[in-house]
Amino acid sequence: MTWRCYASGAKMPSLGTLIAAAVTGLAASVATPARGAVPATTPAPRVMPLLIGSEAVEPFTRRTSVLALAQKYGTSPQTIRRLNRLDKRTRKQLKQTTHILISSRAISPRPFDNGVVINLPAFRLFLLKDGAVAKSWPVALGRDFDKAWQNKTRWRTPIGQFRIVGKYWHADWIVPKDLQKELKTPRERVPYGDPEYPLGPAKIALTYTGLNIHGTYAPMSIGRLASHGCIRMWNPAVVDLYKSVKVGTPVALAYAPVQVTENAGRVWLEVNPDVYHMAGDLADRARIVISGSGLQDRVDPYLVAKTVAAMPGVAVDVTRAAPPAGPATIAAATDTVRVVTPQPIRPAPPARPTAPPAMRMSAPASPSLSDPPAP
Repeated sequence: MTWRCYASGAKMPSLGTLIAAAVTGLAASVATPARGAVPATTPAPRVMPLLIGSEAVEPFTRRTSVLALAQKYGTSPQTIRRLNRLDKRTRKQLKQTTHILISSRAISPRPFDNGVVINLPAFRLFLLKDGAVAKSWPVALGRDFDKAWQNKTRWRTPIGQFRIVGKYWHADWIVPKDLQKELKTPRERVPYGDPEYPLGPAKIALTYTGLNIHGTYAPMSIGRLASHGCIRMWNPAVVDLYKSVKVGTPVALAYAPVQVTENAGRVWLEVNPDVYHMAGDLADRARIVISGSGLQDRVDPYLVAKTVAAMPGVAVDVTRAAPPAGPATIAAATDTVRVVTPQPIRPAPPARPTAPPAMRMSAPASPSLSDPPAP
């Protein structure tokens, strides 16, 4: 079994090689003490993933462009549709929809402080600088199934750690032989500007043979499994990335459908669909990730289960609500505040008629909560 990228004809290794590369990259990302070094008395602080993005509500009409909203807020059209269930609504429900929720909240893996990280299940690329997310864009990935070849893994985007080896502007597309049949006029090279040229204005090559980050002239494919292994970006986004990175920049392709992090005292959980069917049960994965982060006592199990079932593809606040006052709190309150047991209200007896009192001058009574305010 071999793989070929959309942008070149180089062969790709087998799935076993990719899994081995992913394990090797993960092991390399964990620092090991030098031989003979004295272990630290306190463990190193846990490196938490990074939370970015925000939420917004936009008017929705028949003329609303989901693609334009996605490009405006830096998310994918598919995320907006899944979050608002636009593909599952009937025509009557769509007519009654006046506003939609748009969320660009995402959690970035953090294998290093400077470089490019792509979380495949989230269809999102993060540019890290000095341990923070400088920029982020949605992407498209390799297909999960190729009908022509009846191969389920032929075009999958690989997993592992790589580096940028080249940056190309308006580069020709060298068409692999097995992709030439998809062109109207089969040929080995397609120059930039040709109607059949698919790579956008910029291409960034990685150390993985034939794997590239490039633009696309199919903007609605962003957020989908649509390429032949490469990472697609909107053309303005790939130009921005092209200007922001240099040759030698590390690139990590991670597969993390479930992530959790803490930000400003809140716990955030992101659950994405298992696009390459490699994660197993997402509920079990969520329990493992949350317990591994030490946040299991701070999350609401109901919100976690609801997020796992919905797989919204965005970060969701799953913080457990503050518990009610316990016995210790009540006991402390009774030390300073007298607790009065409420008694049933009994109706007052009817007043007996009496003679009107004599008029006399007196000080005005103090106002009570039932008295009307003074003019």
